[in-house]
Amino acid sequence: MSAPLRVLHLTDASSAGVLHAAGGLARRQAELGADVTFAYIRRDDSPPAEEISAMLHPAAAVEFGRESQGLVARVRSMRRFVSDAVSTDAPGVIHAHSSLAGAALRLALPLPGFTGVRAYSPHGFAFLRQDVPRVVRAAFAAAEWWGARTGIVVAASPSEERLAQRRLRPRRTAIVVNGAPARPRAPRPSTDASRPVVGIVGRITFQKAPWRFARLARELSDRADFVWIGDGTDADRRRWLEDAPVTVTGWLAPDEVADRLSQLSVFLFPTLWEGMPLALLEAQSTGVPAVATRIVGNEDIVQDGVTGFLADTDEDLRERLISLLADADLRRTMAERAREQTARRFDVDVAAAHSLVVYGAAASG
Repeated sequence: MSAPLRVLHLTDASSAGVLHAAGGLARRQAELGADVTFAYIRRDDSPPAEEISAMLHPAAAVEFGRESQGLVARVRSMRRFVSDAVSTDAPGVIHAHSSLAGAALRLALPLPGFTGVRAYSPHGFAFLRQDVPRVVRAAFAAAEWWGARTGIVVAASPSEERLAQRRLRPRRTAIVVNGAPARPRAPRPSTDASRPVVGIVGRITFQKAPWRFARLARELSDRADFVWIGDGTDADRRRWLEDAPVTVTGWLAPDEVADRLSQLSVFLFPTLWEGMPLALLEAQSTGVPAVATRIVGNEDIVQDGVTGFLADTDEDLRERLISLLADADLRRTMAERAREQTARRFDVDVAAAHSLVVYGAAASG
């Protein structure tokens, strides 16, 4: 009997969507028989270590650094950890998640003796960011282009792979989609007499365009209640949401987030850039019709006019949201289609099994 494949997942983004997407993949790979370690640098908003370990079991979870160390120290921590892992555990695959870990693995970590697969999943390319100067985005793109000469880029969605192929011309690409939650829940019943609830899940950050959410809440507060499931810094919360009729729940446990999602009538997702957003995927798998921006990732999840609407402009967002709020029957129809089609298209077990096939193809090619 051959020894199980040893897979080392490496990330500095150990919170929110990246943690759940990459951690979920690691857990499912371990359940399929691989020997999996999930190594991470702790962030200020990372869950407690014991919670991460429980979430990832039977994959092993190892913390090897902290965000507070600073950029150079974090890269050094990655170098030490990965070098030690290669010399002692001999992983067959090192799979980096997020831009810093990807750059470190492919550009800053010479690994003498490592003949396995170097895989990288961006979970949203850094050069798509709109909160940094253009020259910084150009530097991100250059680093991604150079890094793409090594290993395999594992995109989380077809649109992310197309972007990688167009902008980076990588040596090799593959798609391993984020999986939908295993236990979808039905949304709350919508009747003409009930007041709709519009919500979003995530951090209150520039990426999520909270000013768009706040503006629509102000304009449409007579038609629906608005809730932000998650939180942000005090400064960001005051800057973008303080005077808006939006309920901010604060950070919740996964089961509480699922309960909140099940109470939504519409999932409003006006984000600026994404990779394959887990929050939107969870909303659709729960059976909540969505109104989302037409960007990378979002356009792979929402089937426009079928499970929700995609919007190209702020006015489109407003019009699509109004149409859903005004039509309870349309919300019910889209909710049913979202549940059914998301479960079929984003099966987490199929995705995990496919990831092992991707590794094998990369190793033999």
